[in-house]
Amino acid sequence: PAQKSFSKLRAAIAGLYAHSGRHSLADQAFREAVLLYPASPEATFRYAQEVLMPAGRWDAIRDLLDYTDRVDPNNSRTKQMRAYVEKLQAVTASIAQLQAKAAKGTLSGREYITLAQNLQALGRNGQAAESVRKALATPEGSLFDVSFQAGRILAQCGLRGDAANAMKRVLPALNDAVDPRVKLEVGAILAE
Repeated sequence: PAQKSFSKLRAAIAGLYAHSGRHSLADQAFREAVLLYPASPEATFRYAQEVLMPAGRWDAIRDLLDYTDRVDPNNSRTKQMRAYVEKLQAVTASIAQLQAKAAKGTLSGREYITLAQNLQALGRNGQAAESVRKALATPEGSLFDVSFQAGRILAQCGLRGDAANAMKRVLPALNDAVDPRVKLEVGAILAE
C-alpha cells in the first residue's frame, strides 16, 4: 500500500534529521512515519533507537512499544526491544549513579570496573578505558579481580599494551587454585 511506502520514506527522512542533529524534526518525522503505517516495525524501532533512546525518553519508548503491541500483537521483535530497552535503561542509570559517586571522589576500584563495563556496553570505550585506569590507581587496583577485569576491558577496547600491563599485575597470584580458563585469558592477552 501507498501508506507503507510513504512511511518508509518519512522514516528515511527522519533518520537523516537524526543523524544531522536535528532532533525535533527527527522526532516529528518518525512520529509521522509511525502514524502513516502503524504496523511498520522499521519506523517504530528506528524512532526508538535514533531519537528516544539517545534522549533517555524511556517512558515514551514504553508507550511506543505498547502501541506497537496493540497494532501488531504478533510482532515478536517488540518483546526483544522491550528487554533491550530495560537493560539499556538499567545500564544508563548505573552509569549516572557511579559517575555521581566518582565526582565526589568516593568510587572504589571495583566500582570503577563496574562503571567501565557499563560504559563499554554502550560503546563508550574511551571513557571505559579511563575508568579502568582510575580503578588501577585505587588501593583496590592491585587486587587480582580488579587487575584481571581491567586487563580484559582494556584488551576489548583494543589497548593491548595497557591490557598486558594490567595482566602483569595478576601474574604473582596465578597458582593452581586459579581457574585454567582465567590463566588462558591472561596468557592470551600477554601474548598479543
